[in-house]
Amino acid sequence: MSSESKKNLKSERQICYDSRDLYLECFERTNGDKNQCRAEFKKFNDDCPVSWVQHFIRKHEFEKYKKNYLDENQTKLKDDNSIPSSSGSSN
Repeated sequence: MSSESKKNLKSERQICYDSRDLYLECFERTNGDKNQCRAEFKKFNDDCPVSWVQHFIRKHEFEKYKKNYLDENQTKLKDDNSIPSSSGSSN
């Protein structure tokens, strides 16, 4: 692969990543309302291979799920590991 080809490939990937980021920012800003992000999604779809679009969306959804899961369980762990109050016991 020539260095010119590598440069083109790298710039195409960067364009895809930028389109992905714009779409996901819009998606989060609108609380998941895809209708408000149609233009961003079209650009994302046009700038990236279809398999990448599917991968990035699945990855984004999993990362959100993982964050929510960890946040919920972190709170539960904090509650479960709290030091019980010593009210009512005297020495």
